[in-house]
Amino acid sequence: MSLAPRATIIPPFATLTGARILLLTLVFGCTLPLSALAHPGGHERIMTLNQQIEHNPDDAYLLIKRAQELIQEDKAYQKAKADLEKARKLGANESSSHEFNFVTGLWHQYQDQWAEAADAFSRCIEMDTNHLQCHRGLAEIRLAQKDPHGAIEVLTRLIKSSEAAQTDDYFHLAQLLEQQGKPAEALKYLDQAQARFGALPHFEKYAIKIELSQNHLDKALRRHQSLEPYFGKTPQWQYDLGVLFQKAGKPAEARSAFEKALALLEKLKSKTSDASAKLQQEIRDRLAALD
Repeated sequence: MSLAPRATIIPPFATLTGARILLLTLVFGCTLPLSALAHPGGHERIMTLNQQIEHNPDDAYLLIKRAQELIQEDKAYQKAKADLEKARKLGANESSSHEFNFVTGLWHQYQDQWAEAADAFSRCIEMDTNHLQCHRGLAEIRLAQKDPHGAIEVLTRLIKSSEAAQTDDYFHLAQLLEQQGKPAEALKYLDQAQARFGALPHFEKYAIKIELSQNHLDKALRRHQSLEPYFGKTPQWQYDLGVLFQKAGKPAEARSAFEKALALLEKLKSKTSDASAKLQQEIRDRLAALD
């Protein structure tokens, strides 16, 4: 039986250790590492588990589940350790339970014991190749150990071998690959994600950024145009289209896009802001440069 996945809610930064904040800046952007995510209603679940364990004191699964909640919600490491030790005596241990290994990994990870956490997560993955949290946790550990190539290996294995991989895993892998000077591979995984999950505009925006960094203007332009169904009626999208046409040496197309952007801004006059006024001036400057 698999434990419920951790919910993706964002706790205050004050709840994070320095090492976990470092992980955010290294790769995960504004998406917090799973090790730092608390459960909504976690205290209520602990109370429920207490009642269940009172009626079923020899249920190893309930003990492991409570240990997970105690670690993530209360940082009650000694109580969690006691639950894990009791679960071990009941037969759930390193060699018999992937969830025992997962929660043991969490226990070490929350205390920045990277090597021990990595060993536990690795054992979990050997027993359950679809265990999403263990793959992500192991990737975080590799980053904490200053091993980005190891993190890339973990996420690549997750995407290739597990049905559990989600869009965030593709995006994080692409970020790591770009940071390691592998833009072509980063683009490959961004495109693979869209082939699997459907159109993901924020993936395509990131792909455009990578294409431009490689001076692939035509490819960036095609990707930008593919976003028209989502953003084509916004002044910013038309302006960005004009800039791309201008960089690609297509002045007539650039002029048309800039004029459409101005027309759209005119329709938004009642909502004029400093940002839209600045964009309007930038468009006029671009048009003047085309004369």
